Amino acid sequence: MGNLTAAAAYTSITPTEHYAMGGYHTSENIVLALLRPRRSTGVHDDLQARALLLGDGECLLAIVTVDVIGLFQDDVLAIRKLAAEKTGLASLEVIVAAVHTQAAPDTYGIYGGVPQRYRRLVQERAAEAIAQAVPKLAPARLGFATGKLEGRVARRRGNQEGVDPAMAVMAVQGADGQNIATLVNVACHTNILGPQNTLLSADWPFYLREALEKARGGMAFFVNGAVGDLHPLPTLQDPHNEQGTRTFAEAEKMGTIVAQTALAALAHAEFVDAAKIAIAKRDVYVPAGNRYLKILRLLGIIKRDLYDGQARTETWVVGLGPAQIVTIPGQPFYKLGAEVVGAMSGKYRFLFGLANDELAYIVPPDEWDPTRGEEMVSVGIETWPAIRAQIPL
Repeated sequence: MGNLTAAAAYTSITPTEHYAMGGYHTSENIVLALLRPRRSTGVHDDLQARALLLGDGECLLAIVTVDVIGLFQDDVLAIRKLAAEKTGLASLEVIVAAVHTQAAPDTYGIYGGVPQRYRRLVQERAAEAIAQAVPKLAPARLGFATGKLEGRVARRRGNQEGVDPAMAVMAVQGADGQNIATLVNVACHTNILGPQNTLLSADWPFYLREALEKARGGMAFFVNGAVGDLHPLPTLQDPHNEQGTRTFAEAEKMGTIVAQTALAALAHAEFVDAAKIAIAKRDVYVPAGNRYLKILRLLGIIKRDLYDGQARTETWVVGLGPAQIVTIPGQPFYKLGAEVVGAMSGKYRFLFGLANDELAYIVPPDEWDPTRGEEMVSVGIETWPAIRAQIPL
């Protein structure tokens, strides 16, 4: 084996209380929706924080996925601080990406919100997953592959023809050949379960992970991509569940198909047992031009500091042998993701959306329409130019 080490661990972030759920309002009236949120009534599958650790002998990178709708940069900074304290590794590098399930507590705050104690629980458990993985670090090799998710996803607006988002897959194997982890990166909203569902769930990524773990062993990870305008077909074709397709059975079908696509890609994976982990980071300041979000912030519904009227966020580029990872702090539209992937130099290209922050929808400036729903929860028309200028490619 070469210089690489790896480990994986998870913790539960399933609440014991019935919190407001994210993703759907119960009323067109925002005030009534906040007063009467969609609350969970039970648990379908355990919400989790999953940590994949990759080391090259000098750098230790943690990729953490969290089964929530989104986390703000303050949450990510808290997780990093707690992870450093729990592990004693001040130089630990941490990426935190939300799965974006809309069958989980409302960590945004705009659908009813959650108490601070739940936010702290998520932070603590995410850091604990990292801490639990550290003593498991062992020699490893990495495999990379690409595929396409065909016929399952479409745009919400604009050209309604189906798209086939690119998939990047990483396999992590131990010296004994056993699988430590499988990571799938593909862009698609995790919202097959609609507004009538009140059971906590990771939605279709739960079934994706279950299928991968059954087929390969180890722990499976899902990281979303440029998800802004991409949704599963059942979500677009049956938005109000009038046809009864927004079900766990449909979520299982979707997760299984994504898993099969990943497994087919891995049949042709390229493996390396030596690689350098190279990380470049940039702080980004995005003009906060959305009056609606400013009002929610003044009302204390959204808790986020501004700096001279700008939201502070970040973007990373990670080199990992023949692979490259770019993190985007929100939900870029499909064509913006394609722009970034096209500018990457790695043979295998991973675009992590909703990573290290959540600025919600990132809309292409030439498609900006203030009457549309995505723009209502976007920081502003200047979001993408500000982020794109700082991606260290």
